Amino acid sequence: QHQVIEDGTGFTTKFRQNLFVSKDLNFRPTDLEFAPDGSLYVVDWHNVLIGHMQHNVRDPNRDKKHGRIYRMTYKGRPLQKPVKIDGASIPALLDNFTHPVMEVRHRTRIELSEREAAGLVAFLEALSRVAD
Repeated sequence: QHQVIEDGTGFTTKFRQNLFVSKDLNFRPTDLEFAPDGSLYVVDWHNVLIGHMQHNVRDPNRDKKHGRIYRMTYKGRPLQKPVKIDGASIPALLDNFTHPVMEVRHRTRIELSEREAAGLVAFLEALSRVAD
């Protein structure tokens, strides 16, 4: 974790702390995802081999059975209440764009992109007529 500091026309950083470390030499954190409750999931590939295709896929040292997923939360802080997104009404989804958590807004955009465009356009046109 680093602190971002303005420095003239650019930025510098100052090291603050490690979020997590391991003495396991096979520790390979490869992906991070925030859950709807605000917790952070970290995928650990846990493999002896490092890199992309430097070694043959059939190399016997390539571990295809192990891996770990860690869930991180802030001690003493309550988790975020899940926001209804899947199957929510269009007005409820549009209200989600005022939510302070970026992940809620992001998942809302994905949900709206899966909806029929005609229904969304009709709702927005009706909304614009009410605003006039």
